[in-house]
Amino acid sequence: MFDQRYVKQGEQYVLDVDEELPPEMDPLMKRLARAALDGELRATLEMQDEYECILDARERALAERDKLIVERENLIAELQSQLRGPR
Repeated sequence: MFDQRYVKQGEQYVLDVDEELPPEMDPLMKRLARAALDGELRATLEMQDEYECILDARERALAERDKLIVERENLIAELQSQLRGPR
């Protein structure tokens, strides 16, 4: 039922379900449909997605910064070693 192949085009939170579901699933499907139509819930989900994207981008930037710091520290250590000369 929650197979992502059924996601509606342009509607990542809504699934098109054409398969026949058992009758005991009706209450769940009705609640899910109401949730999908709730504009406030949809706005909250979209805001959460945007927030996650921002956090992911920041995390990537911090990881790249840390990598550059390590590379520069290694370069500094190597240059200092060369300046001291052989012992």
